[in-house]
This record gives sequence, C-alpha cells and structure tokens, in this order.
Amino acid sequence: MNRLLFIFVTFIGFSLFFSLDNVYFASWGESLFETRQHNFGKVAIGAKAEYRFAMTNHFKQNIRVISLNTSCGCTLSELSSQFIASGSTEYLTATLNTNGQHTLENKAIITIHFEVTVEGRVLYDSAQLIVSGYIRPDVVLLPGVIEFGAVKRGETVVRQIRLEYAGGNEGWELTKVDRSNPHIHVRAEAIPFPNGSFRQNGEIHYQITATLKPDAPAGYVRDVIRFSTNEKNELNKINEKQTQDDFGNYETSRENEIIIPINGVVTEPLQIKPSPFVIGLADNETSVSKNIVIRSNKQFKILSVSCEDKQLGFTFAEHESSIQIIAVFFRTKNNTYTNHHNNNNKIQIHTNLPEQKIITIETIKINQNSERNL
Repeated sequence: MNRLLFIFVTFIGFSLFFSLDNVYFASWGESLFETRQHNFGKVAIGAKAEYRFAMTNHFKQNIRVISLNTSCGCTLSELSSQFIASGSTEYLTATLNTNGQHTLENKAIITIHFEVTVEGRVLYDSAQLIVSGYIRPDVVLLPGVIEFGAVKRGETVVRQIRLEYAGGNEGWELTKVDRSNPHIHVRAEAIPFPNGSFRQNGEIHYQITATLKPDAPAGYVRDVIRFSTNEKNELNKINEKQTQDDFGNYETSRENEIIIPINGVVTEPLQIKPSPFVIGLADNETSVSKNIVIRSNKQFKILSVSCEDKQLGFTFAEHESSIQIIAVFFRTKNNTYTNHHNNNNKIQIHTNLPEQKIITIETIKINQNSERNL
C-alpha cells in the first residue's frame, strides 16, 4: 500500500512539474540563454562592437524582464522587448563603448532579472552575462564598422574604411586577413602621407576595402574581419594563449589581432509571402479569403492571376506599385475539398517585370479543423 501511495505521489509530482514547463527548476533564467559570455577580442577605438544574446522562452508561461543592470560603463545593454512570449525569442544587445573613454582590458557583468506567473504565484530568477574585450588605444577605425546597408541580391557593393595606427612602432603593419565569409573580399592598402612616405612618427594608415560579391545569399550579413599584425611578445613569438572564462570554459585569444565588424542585409528582388500558399476551411465554413503580398524593389503591375483549381478566385489592383496585394478566395460547396489529398495546383501570376514575367506559387489546401486534431 505504501509503495502504491509513493508511486501515485511521485506520478502526480512529475505531472505537475512538467505541466508547468519546468519553471520550478533552479536557474530557469539562465536556461533562456544558449550562451552567456562573449569576448570581442581586440578592437580599435571607434569600432562598432555589438553582440546579441538570444533569449528563448521554451516555457508555456510568458516571461517579463523586470530589471537590467550593467556593472561597467564600458558596456551598454539594450533589450529588444521587455516581454518574452511563450515560444518566442528576444534579444539583449551588448555594445562595447569604444569612444575612447575606456581602453585596454574591459569586462562587464550584465545582470538581468525575470519574473513569471504560474497559477497565480509569481516566481523570480536572474541570469548573468559576461562581456569582455580589449580596446586598443593605438588603433582607430574611421568609421567603426563596414556597413553594406540594404543590398539587392546579385549586386556588387564596395565599402571602404580607414585604419590608423599611432603606437610608435616603426615596423608595425598588417600581415594577414582572416575572413570567414566567402562572399566578402577584403584588401588593405597603406595610404601615403602628404610627403609621400607610408610611415611618419611611428604612424601608418591603411585603407580597408571590403567587397560584397554578387553571389551573396539573401539574409542578414553579420560578420567580422580579423587582421593579424606583426606584433611580437616578449618571447619574440605571437602571443596566442588559452584562458579560462568565468564559466570554466577555455578560449583562445590572439594578442596580434584586430577585429572589424561587418553589417548589412541582402534582399531578394521579389519577396513573396506566404509561399507556399496554405489555405483551408474549418468545419461549417464554405468560404475564406487570404492575401498574397508581393514586394519588389521597383514599381510593377500585375497583368493576370490564374490557377487550375476552380475553387480559388482572385482580385488585385490594376495600377503599378512596389507592393502588390492579391486577395485569394477559397469557396466550396458543403465543405467539399476538390482533390484534397493530392492538391499541388499552382497559382501563376503574370507581371510586367521583364526579369520575372511569371511568378509561380504552390498552393496547399487543408481542413483546418482536422489538422488541429492530429
């Protein structure tokens, strides 16, 4: 009897535990983060050094951020939202202050406090993030980031920034560039001073040219360029060492490295949403409407819309615009689906765009009520 009671109580306990999505376990605030530490490495004065910590809410309850504190003025922190809805991801952006007020080694602890309400009970927890970096007082970037901006896919874009070294080492130079993105080409060229020399009073200036290639895929471009220099340590070799971070992990740092951030976004000439086009009826419904939105980087006109599926009807504007909206109507008789299990009909949209006269979108029809019961 006692054993059965123990099993029953254990079962009820585990059911309650998991029905609350584990919010009672220790340090649930830390579980929102995949990583809680970032080292910017060596950055120049004026460099744009940002890192986004992702906060993913895996619980059924919505979570609210109630406070955010940073231990050092060398780092700024900003939230994308104070609320983290169940199943969603928000971001905390940490920015290293490289305006010259803080140089050499910098380290900040960001403390973020959360609250969540479970069955009328408010629970609190917190997490700590650690940001570190070395701001070189002898290297300046003008501007502090290679910013490609919004780029149409297939275009080639070139951006230039200036790197100035004023550390007094007459032999100082950039020796190697390490780029992880194959779609970006980088080169560095020394800039002569007015007297024609490339070095003056322990200074050397470089023009950094970055080229975004036309084969870059659509999406955000967030990357860094790592330049190696010929700097040596007291043992006359590159000072590459392993250090233990605040969470017990080991990371490799290179003392002769300068990091330059890259930002941008590559956009498609045409953006079509949704694609594929999914539409369906719940029980007792005989018609429903849904929109297709097409965005272009230039004005265009829709000439016609067609589909072999006669249960679908379309309306659209006849004027030119960079954004076109097509209203799609799905009508049935007595909730009957034509060719429901093998429906791969496609919507064909004819436009006056010379590079894409026909846009094809796959359609999928579903019984929404049945889908919810799966």
